[in-house]
Amino acid sequence: MAIQDQLVAAVDGKRGGQAADRICEACVLLLDVDAAAISLVFDGTNTGTLGSSGPPAQTYDELQFIYGEGPCLDAVAERAPVFVADLAHPGERRWPAYGPAMLEHQIRGIYAMPVLAAGEYVGALDLFRSRPGALLGEQLAGAVIAAELAGIPVLDLLDGDFRRR
Repeated sequence: MAIQDQLVAAVDGKRGGQAADRICEACVLLLDVDAAAISLVFDGTNTGTLGSSGPPAQTYDELQFIYGEGPCLDAVAERAPVFVADLAHPGERRWPAYGPAMLEHQIRGIYAMPVLAAGEYVGALDLFRSRPGALLGEQLAGAVIAAELAGIPVLDLLDGDFRRR
């Protein structure tokens, strides 16, 4: 089964936060990463973690909220993927607080794919890897598909907000 089909199958029948968690768990299984999280960003500010592959991923994601910098904020602001193949590279100074904090957690590679919902950039799928290296081929294609799928639980969340009003 192709990565795309496996990602879609992971979400089948799931809604909201449960679907977000399943997308993140599938990313870890299929994309050769150690952790994944879906961050939400509204008006340029991180607002929370919608889903994660587990407690470490949630911690990595929440450090962005604490430091006010990181791949999710950049992916949304730039409206483009953010790839850091090696946070320990001497020339990598993108996030002066978040980068060293991630290295303390033994994370070397970070990849953020922007998430769109209803035509708006609302967050990012963040992928974390303990070893350096780029996402290539099927891994990169899978990350693109997973980010597209991540828009579904975001819409579920928004739909729930509108129904409560």
